[in-house]
Amino acid sequence: MTMPRLTRVADMVRAMLPQRTIVLTPQEADLGTHLRGNAPLYESIVALIKERMAARDAQPVPAEPIDCRAQMERQSELRWLLNRLEFVYKSPVSPTHDEGEPPA
Repeated sequence: MTMPRLTRVADMVRAMLPQRTIVLTPQEADLGTHLRGNAPLYESIVALIKERMAARDAQPVPAEPIDCRAQMERQSELRWLLNRLEFVYKSPVSPTHDEGEPPA
């Protein structure tokens, strides 16, 4: 009888923290079908993004604060893209619920 109560508590916590639920967007799910299990493709995309980040790091720091901020934001977007790409590559086929718990 304890399990249904724990399940309800878990559902309440998920409802209170919607940003903690990590699911793939339809575009990421489509990308995942091509990316999962294809290590050479994943590694080549990661290498391409890292090369672009290194090229941006090699540029001189802009004198204007607005330009500097824009450059930092672009680097941040590329880091986000790398992290999301890694998540898509390592995610299970259907990450709709937490590991070990039944879908709600």
